[in-house]
Amino acid sequence: MPSSLQLLRWVAAAVSAVGAVQLLLAIAHGHGPGLPVGIVTAVAVAEVVAAVLFVLPGRAGRTGAIGLLAVYAVALVVHLLHEDHGVASLLVLAAAVWAVSREGR
Repeated sequence: MPSSLQLLRWVAAAVSAVGAVQLLLAIAHGHGPGLPVGIVTAVAVAEVVAAVLFVLPGRAGRTGAIGLLAVYAVALVVHLLHEDHGVASLLVLAAAVWAVSREGR
């Protein structure tokens, strides 16, 4: 895999993991997004796990890519249902994960 795609893999994973950890910290301090805490926590933990898997080679990386794309899809739907149209970063992350995972085939 070209080094530019490796960099994109690591950046997408880091941005995803940091965002999920920030969400978990907000929930821990009582500043959740107004959705059921258990569901938001589960999605955030899934995002961290998927981000870690995404940087690993082989089947683990593919599993991480699928996990991240699933988390982004859920987040996109939730944001749109709550009339929050600031989803550009989700779309960019999804495109990055898709591009990296397609190249690794």
